[in-house]
Amino acid sequence: MLQLLGEIGDIVSRGLSLAMGLGVFLAIMTMMVRTRLVPWRWFARFTPRYGLPPEIASEAMGVVFVSNVPSHDMLNLRFGRYFAQRIGVHREGLSIRPRRPNFYFQSPILLPWDGLHIQPSAAFIGKADIAISHERMDDAYLIVAARHIEFAIRHGAPLTMPDKDAMKRASRKLAPPDGPTARGEREPGIFR
Repeated sequence: MLQLLGEIGDIVSRGLSLAMGLGVFLAIMTMMVRTRLVPWRWFARFTPRYGLPPEIASEAMGVVFVSNVPSHDMLNLRFGRYFAQRIGVHREGLSIRPRRPNFYFQSPILLPWDGLHIQPSAAFIGKADIAISHERMDDAYLIVAARHIEFAIRHGAPLTMPDKDAMKRASRKLAPPDGPTARGEREPGIFR
């Protein structure tokens, strides 16, 4: 009888520890998904209501950075990384959607050509990046590798790549030649 009670107690304690471990895991995953999805939700107004229109061309991408500044500095607090994405060129605009499996449960976005802006972004470990923004969004940028924008342009996107000098300045984080630093003025920053 005591042996049976000991086995039942052992089963109950293992079950409780498993339930507690699963609860902690789910709580951590929920917090991670909520904090990572905040930047993606900035683009919710560009989610097509009835799915994406037919594609002209699409290409797999590795990672898309979403930020409130046109660079993906590690010190930026409003910053998200989304892996396994796909860029698509449509007659209506440029789409970014997740590939399968969709770990973040995000919906695809379609940025209309009217009002779409691209600019060089501060490069991460020497690669050329482009920040994509839209005039209907305040301080929201999608940062992708320059080769994906070149792919979109090759397939008919009405975009123009920044010139090589602008790309070099952005990759080295140099000040523009006509900005306040070039005139000898102090550029405003975080610390004043």
